Amino acid sequence: PFYSLFFSDFLLNDACYFCKTKSSFDFADIRLGDFWGSAFNNREDGISAISVFTNVGKNILDKLKTDRKIILLPKEHDICIKNQSSLKKSCFNHPYKEKQLLMNLLKNKIDMSKILKEYFKILSLKKRIFLIIKKLIPNYSMVKFRKFYHYYKEN
Repeated sequence: PFYSLFFSDFLLNDACYFCKTKSSFDFADIRLGDFWGSAFNNREDGISAISVFTNVGKNILDKLKTDRKIILLPKEHDICIKNQSSLKKSCFNHPYKEKQLLMNLLKNKIDMSKILKEYFKILSLKKRIFLIIKKLIPNYSMVKFRKFYHYYKEN
């Protein structure tokens, strides 16, 4: 339930919907995130993307590498950016009343499965049908579909 709500963008801070720094790299020494794309499709352990923008960030990364806290596999910056839609645009701003309902349930420590049911009621019929169909597809098939999608998108 948590990930369904998290990826729905319903439970974000209001500032996330109007983020002026989303596609800018001027406000960070380092940015971290999931690496999306076909470059690591066959990895089951997940890959993180690290982008360094300043000397401060470079020094931190060099120290982590020297201390063997991380393993770095350098890639072109464009490979990562290409598949990071969250870096290109802000989230869809859902109607305030609906967001408030879900946030109040969360603040009142209501069980996540109940919050998810309320979220489901808010969705359009088209989105509900999509989620029901998606739930019926086995997870291993979804993983293969995502890999195919990212491969197709990159080529």
